[in-house]
Amino acid sequence: MNEHLAANKALIQCFYEAVSGKDKPPSVLDRYVSDGKLVDHILAFEAAFPRYTISAQEMIAEGDRVAVRLTIEGTQRGEFLGVEPSGRPITIDGVVLYTVRDGRIADYWLKAEPEALLRQLSAELGLPDD
Repeated sequence: MNEHLAANKALIQCFYEAVSGKDKPPSVLDRYVSDGKLVDHILAFEAAFPRYTISAQEMIAEGDRVAVRLTIEGTQRGEFLGVEPSGRPITIDGVVLYTVRDGRIADYWLKAEPEALLRQLSAELGLPDD
């Protein structure tokens, strides 16, 4: 693997180490992320699931992109999608594609399973469990 691809993967790995299971203050996010939409997404999810963890199951780099198959785990302590804090644990699998520019995450695309998350919060939503 060339140095550029290795550096991009290392950036994402360091980012995950810096935020997984920890507070996610703007100073830390700013070190790794230049995409304001991603920062907003992280802060909103952190407000609902404080200190959530991110585990990379697989990581592939090509050009300025890094694709990660990941698992996110947390406990709902704040409002999320209109659901009041439940104290329920959640686990979500997903795939995220990051674009890295100038040593920071400049863009992202995330595909997760919102239905699975909503099922995990189903007691609060009054939805039937599958």
